Order: sequence, then structure tokens, then C-alpha cells
Amino acid sequence: GNLQDILLDPKFEDMCKSFAIKYCMEFEATEENKLCYTSIFKEYQETIEGYLMKRLAEECPVFDMEYFSNEL
Repeated sequence: GNLQDILLDPKFEDMCKSFAIKYCMEFEATEENKLCYTSIFKEYQETIEGYLMKRLAEECPVFDMEYFSNEL
């Protein structure tokens, strides 16, 4: 329930949209990956994943990502 609330929060939605708009023109439908994808992914981890982990820790202090991942 906590994860769902975070994902549906307008602040999170705005963050995801802003990130997508910022980088949407960098991606091409080719088989070869561009070097800039690495830095974009790193920023994604820091902003989007970082925000999720921070909020989950605040909302559910006993949350364990490894356990959650294994359950998925």
C-alpha cells in the first residue's frame, strides 16, 4: 500500500514526467547503445530510485528491498 501511494503521488508523477521529457530525444530505435545512456541511467537511479527508496524508508521503516525483490 505504501509503494502504491508513493507511485500515485502527483509529486512522483511530475518527477517521472520531467525526467522523461528531459531525455526523450536522446533515445533512438537502434540496437547499439549510446554512451550517454550510462549517465542518464545513473541520474535515473539517483533521482527516481533514490526518491522511492527515501519515501519507502520514511513510510515503512522495516521495508527491505532485497526481500521485496525476491518476493517479486
